[in-house]
Amino acid sequence: MTMIEESIDDLQQKVNQRIRKELVEIMNWINNKYPNALSQWKKDNGNPENYNSDGIDFYDFHTIYETKGELKKKIDRFVVLANALETQDFEYVDMTNQEFEGRVEHQFAQAHCDISEDSSVHVEQQDGEHSSNEFTKINPCKSMKELKKWIKEIHEVGEYRGNSSCGLHLHMSFKSDTIYSSTTNKEFFENFVNFLYIFGRMYKTTNPEFFNRICGNGRHDTSAYWCKSVYADDNVRETIRTREHYPSERYHYVNYPHAIHKTIEIRGLPYFRQMETIQNFNCVILAFVESYCRDYFEKLELDENVLLERTLFSIPEKQREPNKNYTNTKESFF
Repeated sequence: MTMIEESIDDLQQKVNQRIRKELVEIMNWINNKYPNALSQWKKDNGNPENYNSDGIDFYDFHTIYETKGELKKKIDRFVVLANALETQDFEYVDMTNQEFEGRVEHQFAQAHCDISEDSSVHVEQQDGEHSSNEFTKINPCKSMKELKKWIKEIHEVGEYRGNSSCGLHLHMSFKSDTIYSSTTNKEFFENFVNFLYIFGRMYKTTNPEFFNRICGNGRHDTSAYWCKSVYADDNVRETIRTREHYPSERYHYVNYPHAIHKTIEIRGLPYFRQMETIQNFNCVILAFVESYCRDYFEKLELDENVLLERTLFSIPEKQREPNKNYTNTKESFF
């Protein structure tokens, strides 16, 4: 590498660091200024525990904020900065993958997708039959740019189609189990769903399923919630430990299937008709997670080497024994 190339590389690194720093600042500004936006919205609709779908058409998120112009500018800036990082490697996330529920063209699916069945999905195919499948990329993505490319390919080449029975689940793994553990606390969950709710409102998301899910009203049937928008410490422990593929604890907005996939799973995004909407939501989610992790460890004043050494509080120490669903784990919270 020449001196000029080194100088350009150093300059780019400085620019990237400034972008990441500003993303953290915006995230903290929003969560400090409007920490109860989601909970207040549910309360205003007369249903603080679960979203009342009758209220969505009559509730104007913008009018309750005197500084709505400033908030919109902050969100717009966050989106611009998040997209500016799309070609860069992640700092804390290792790899990511989008799980599409619905219908994908057969030859594309066979060549590019891991396919599994989901009985809750019902999408009519061209032959009149119904598809009940989930599709993920065979090789996970290492950057936002790769993820956007995958979303574009499955729509334009794979002819992806879905409906209100479908979800778009985002998986992400991390560069160490210590980093993974930073996302398993209540603060992360509450800040994340609150931030995503504000983003959805400021971008005037009209899909009622987005709000149903972020408020915990997504359902398989009339009795079982499948996207509970709550944090429970016991539930997090269970989902991290278990090697059972479909435990009841997994049906939360943020799922932690560490023992199976070593990922966290964001289950809250519904089917969106516009490919660009899916790309923007994923970009914002990944930028938020990266920013949260950066802020979390800066506050702890941890050395980078320590990040690789510390142990996730319930990382499996060995493979499960026959006829048992749970792994032996260590128990040491930060």
